[in-house]
Amino acid sequence: MLNLDGNSIRDLSPLAGIEVIDGDDAGGDDVGYAEATGDWQSELVADPNSWQGNYRLSKDGGSASWTFNVDAGTEVDLFATWPVFSIDNPQDVTFTISGIEGGDVTIPVLHTLPPGAAESLAGDDVIFGGVPWESLGKVIADGETITVTLTGVDGQTLSADAVRLQPVTTPALSLRSLSLLGNPVNDHSRNEVLPTVLAVNPDLQVFLSEPGAFPVSQPLPPITAGHRSLSNPALSLQPLEVSNQGLVVGQDQDEVKRSRRSGGRHLFETFLI
Repeated sequence: MLNLDGNSIRDLSPLAGIEVIDGDDAGGDDVGYAEATGDWQSELVADPNSWQGNYRLSKDGGSASWTFNVDAGTEVDLFATWPVFSIDNPQDVTFTISGIEGGDVTIPVLHTLPPGAAESLAGDDVIFGGVPWESLGKVIADGETITVTLTGVDGQTLSADAVRLQPVTTPALSLRSLSLLGNPVNDHSRNEVLPTVLAVNPDLQVFLSEPGAFPVSQPLPPITAGHRSLSNPALSLQPLEVSNQGLVVGQDQDEVKRSRRSGGRHLFETFLI
């Protein structure tokens, strides 16, 4: 069992091999976010449709890039998100993907449309972490990094927000039990990332505290585990809904129950702390 109780872990995307880089991730060692040309600044007004509510802005074109570490030969999905400005500003931009098999690929995008607009009209779910994303396609890494470069047009406003890399095949984990009690795990990790992980790792047991049960900036005191009880009476576990399979963790007085789906019905197995 991996015990990470009482930390400040918010994002569980790495469990699924997912990485998001935005304008706050300057990175290092040739990875992360970088701005090559343009007069860039941080937008002062929070945008609820931007990743983590912020983005970068250049009022006269320019270019920016997002570079990911990746194992050679790995097939990944790439997605981009950006804020939408006025329809009067065409924002004709390109995303160029490099470091992939077959050579660089350049994708033209009209930035006046919301990310994933066409996919959304077709009925596809384009939301991840509460914001829409535009698919840049599936690619295979040719080396140890993949770079996505955004290029604008001189005289046009250019916005740069975030790029997401997600493996086509969710990794299988050797981990069998993971305790994250007392961590401020965010909603998209609970509702999007963990179900993806559990679909591939159905035997994995995950323990979470109820959202908002404690101040984000202050981890819970150490928890002493005893037979049929938890020493911290204020602690409760939030049920984790999984659409097809996996586990549901909840607390019923002093017992923790694990639920497995079998033939459309829940078969509860009780185990003791």
